[in-house]
Amino acid sequence: MNKICNLFLILFIFITTFAYSIEKEFNGKLGTSYAKEAENFGLDISLNYLFVLDPYFAAGIEADFFWLQWERTLGKKDIGQTNATIKAKTDAYIIPVFLNAQVRFPNLTSKIYVEPSIIIGLGYSAMILDYSIPVYVDNSGIRHKSRDEVNLYNGYAWQILTSLALKPAPESNINFTFDAGFRGLFPDKNGIEFNLSGFIIRAGVKFKI
Repeated sequence: MNKICNLFLILFIFITTFAYSIEKEFNGKLGTSYAKEAENFGLDISLNYLFVLDPYFAAGIEADFFWLQWERTLGKKDIGQTNATIKAKTDAYIIPVFLNAQVRFPNLTSKIYVEPSIIIGLGYSAMILDYSIPVYVDNSGIRHKSRDEVNLYNGYAWQILTSLALKPAPESNINFTFDAGFRGLFPDKNGIEFNLSGFIIRAGVKFKI
């Protein structure tokens, strides 16, 4: 993890040092994302800092915040002659960071009134898992006490998105953006991995800085 964090830091310093003359954009987005393992949607916030290399290509760094709630099945508990499923109420706070490459198609704007683009990102994610567990007996017959736990997980991440940018007026410095795509998230710790991959839908505002 430290090597990857150092790589991100070096790349960010390199970009910010040698890109003063390049046009820059900021894009803030809000939406929702689905997580496969949780089988649930969560709040998704995205902040993007982009360097516009030319009308067709842009690159930059993206930091997201993904808040997800679900109930994880942990085991069974005997209640009289029946078994009850034990679930842990769970909050997951995931922070993925990506290095993005964006391919834009400005020549289509005159035909369809929006600028479409494709975004591909590779990165890393950290997840804080906060959950409450009642007294239960797991599937191996082991009895567990009630407790609250907070654990930190991390792992690689990737994404591929399609995006549309709509400028309300030719002289405006603002574009409204709409994203849809898929993000792969695989935080793990001590061999325990969560597959929180899923589809993303977001809308936001982009402007030059």
